[in-house]
Amino acid sequence: FGVPDAAITGALTGGVAGATGIDIRGYNGKYESWLPVFTSTAYATPGLDGSGNGYFRLKAKAGSIWKLNMIGGVLTSGANKYWPPVLPSVYVTSTTSTTTLGSFAYALADNTLTVTLKNASTGATISSATCVGVKRTGGGVFMGDQEMHCDANSGSDFQFKVPLGDVTVSVMRAGVGQPEEYPVAITAGTVTKTIYISAPTNYISVTVKDSSNTPINGAPIFAHGSNGFSQVMTGSLGTATIYVSPGTYTV
Repeated sequence: FGVPDAAITGALTGGVAGATGIDIRGYNGKYESWLPVFTSTAYATPGLDGSGNGYFRLKAKAGSIWKLNMIGGVLTSGANKYWPPVLPSVYVTSTTSTTTLGSFAYALADNTLTVTLKNASTGATISSATCVGVKRTGGGVFMGDQEMHCDANSGSDFQFKVPLGDVTVSVMRAGVGQPEEYPVAITAGTVTKTIYISAPTNYISVTVKDSSNTPINGAPIFAHGSNGFSQVMTGSLGTATIYVSPGTYTV
């Protein structure tokens, strides 16, 4: 554990009045720090104030670069959805006790992104057994997808409400490892994106049997290693195929 000797302050604007469950998390490669967003600079009551504004004062260790992430996801008010802002990295100097970042605004998700998945070999449309998510580009490792669908929700397509600016579409398939990510620039009311999915070529074959050499059905298999992770369940023959990127893995 480290003893903090500095602080990073900032403000959030344009959120939903009274919203709670919003946190700021920071890390610098050695230490990690997090705390809720508060209704005022007294830092006493967690949440956003009556105007949808919030304030944070994150404890930090001076003399290093801190990466900041928003934790809390999309805020909803009626039919409107507001995406959290992307916070910048900041160098916390040893010459001042407080580093002030300024204010960062929530963004109204009032544009439509339509994603079509296609098999790269056959051209067939993929509309199920695949999870497609979308998030703001640059949000950091702790900012998850702001919206996700694991089946097509608009005909054979995956459709999302997104704000203007750069977003990242993630495509996750069972047994394939880390999600594949695709950048998309949202510059108009409606944007379409077609993604061609190739069949994975690197895999680990696993057979699970009990002490009497009987195959075990439904055994969970998890592989993690230098280039990601993947998980599957064995079938009736006790076998499973785990698709992963090249690398070294523990099963």
